[in-house]
Amino acid sequence: MLKFFRQFVLNKAVMVVIASFLMILFLLPGVEMFMPQQGNQPIGEVNGKVLRVSDQRTAGAEMQTLARMGLGQSLPQNELTWLLLIEEARQNGIYASQAEIRGTIEDLQEAQMNPYAAAEAADLTEEMLFQALRHMLMVNELQEMIAGVRKPSEPRLAHFARDTGSTASADVVIIDAKHLFDAVEEPTEQEVQEQFEQYRDVRPGESEPFGFGYYLPPRVQMEYLVVPLSRVETGIEIDEVEARRFYMENPDLFQPRSSDELPEGHPEGEPMPYREVRPRVYETLLDRRAREKQDEIIRWIAGNFSQEERRLPMDRATAYRQIDEDTNLLSFEEIASRTQERYGVRPDVIRLEDRWLSPEDVDELEGFGDAYLEASNREYAVETYVFSVPEVDPSDQNPLLALRLQVGLASRPVQDDAGNRYLFRLLDADAPREPESLDEVHDEVVEDVKRLRAYRQLQEQQDELLQRALDEDLMTLAESFDTRVRNLDSFQGREGQTGRLQPPNLSGVGRSAAFVDSIFTTAQRAHEEAGSIEEAGDDLTTTVVPLDQQQAIAVARVRSYRPVNRQLYQMLRPSLPQQLASTDFFEMLTTENPFAPEAVKRRVGFIDARPDDEDADAAALAGN
Repeated sequence: MLKFFRQFVLNKAVMVVIASFLMILFLLPGVEMFMPQQGNQPIGEVNGKVLRVSDQRTAGAEMQTLARMGLGQSLPQNELTWLLLIEEARQNGIYASQAEIRGTIEDLQEAQMNPYAAAEAADLTEEMLFQALRHMLMVNELQEMIAGVRKPSEPRLAHFARDTGSTASADVVIIDAKHLFDAVEEPTEQEVQEQFEQYRDVRPGESEPFGFGYYLPPRVQMEYLVVPLSRVETGIEIDEVEARRFYMENPDLFQPRSSDELPEGHPEGEPMPYREVRPRVYETLLDRRAREKQDEIIRWIAGNFSQEERRLPMDRATAYRQIDEDTNLLSFEEIASRTQERYGVRPDVIRLEDRWLSPEDVDELEGFGDAYLEASNREYAVETYVFSVPEVDPSDQNPLLALRLQVGLASRPVQDDAGNRYLFRLLDADAPREPESLDEVHDEVVEDVKRLRAYRQLQEQQDELLQRALDEDLMTLAESFDTRVRNLDSFQGREGQTGRLQPPNLSGVGRSAAFVDSIFTTAQRAHEEAGSIEEAGDDLTTTVVPLDQQQAIAVARVRSYRPVNRQLYQMLRPSLPQQLASTDFFEMLTTENPFAPEAVKRRVGFIDARPDDEDADAAALAGN
């Protein structure tokens, strides 16, 4: 601890880093003070110990003294929190010796700080100065312990290495609760209403443990038009003269793709002979001609919509076009017919006016969901463009707001990697919100109630499913539930070397800690009992795991297992402390601040002795 503090004081670069670290931790509200009262007036109680106004005043003097010594970065801005942190340090057996305090004073003096002058300015005796420094050292050590910046123990490093370094693979059959739908009763309207009320303000996937939620995401209704590249190609013919001319004009396109393709005796660096690459010439020329024609088609279509848009009046305050009920807009079907007449290619029109689409739904649309918009030399997913429309209350960080996508008007052209080109038009849009009534999500709620009921029944069959997996092969089990065996290739127990550790996202399983832990527990047991997975029987390598978020049962068989052995651990060992510290720090910052007043109060069991109306006037004691 003393060594850490000396580095803190003497190394200014380290001081800046630590100060920044602690400033993040102590994002606390303004100074809490208390109503004027006698020094022995109780302000609260911790484990039977009464804290009084006099304690609070002493804490204020300590904090002032430490701040005068340039140590204010490590202090909360709240005297009560300082008192409670000292009590929490005591509860954890943290103490600072006289030798540590004297060493700290020497370090301060070496750093050109005068702790005695600071104490005198705050009317503290030498004894009180020592007490202030003792409390500071205790709280610093407590901070290190809670923040996880202390040197981790060897067992913890080994556990971390096992989580992030071990790998396994498995075959899994996912049995969904829907297979028991016919066996469960229809829910009553009261059950449906209760389910709705419980989760109406929860976003889907955020409730524990089942992920139910009926808070409506941003949604759109839309239609889109697609000009498939393959359809454009069918109308293009390439003759031999064109092909030879293209070959002669673009020799660099027809270099050998590898040394194996180079004809014997052919000069290196020269294009391949025409007869050797004739199919490539035709294919390349056809693709180029088709893309040129497709570009012309999509520009012509977009030009028609743009011309129509310019005739609409603009709202100068918002820069959006004004569309009223009488506005007669060109339909996608009409433009598709005109395109066919002009170019001999009819675009497809997909109209999705009978369903609302969330961002996830748009992303999953076949073809269109993979499209992207090219703007400012960057590519943006079509989902980002779709949900830049103002009606869905988009984030201010959406990079495509400036394009002013508008309900009722055609978009800019977008494309996918297969070469298809699209335009879309939003028919309606809705911002995220709670459902106004059960009617908006009634069918979804009914299905969730049935799913939960069916899942409960499915859980009761776990032993039976395990036995079937042992008696039959997984393929037979999967076929009986009209599903398939998923082959999960090598995965870690946890992933994310910096930042929050989490289970890997596995196909069909998702991020399930229960599943991953069961796989690795099963693999470790089989490895220990049989010597290797290859030598272990199915009874040792098969496991059954409930997947609460999906309301499904996973029947899995470990296929391979690579544990962290002694040799691998020694290889990983040097980098483990830094990885673990980064993970702990991220975990702390993404959860509740552990040093916030309310968090400290909860941990130490603080009982507030003040009447509620005193809180509003707490600042009255400032300076007393």
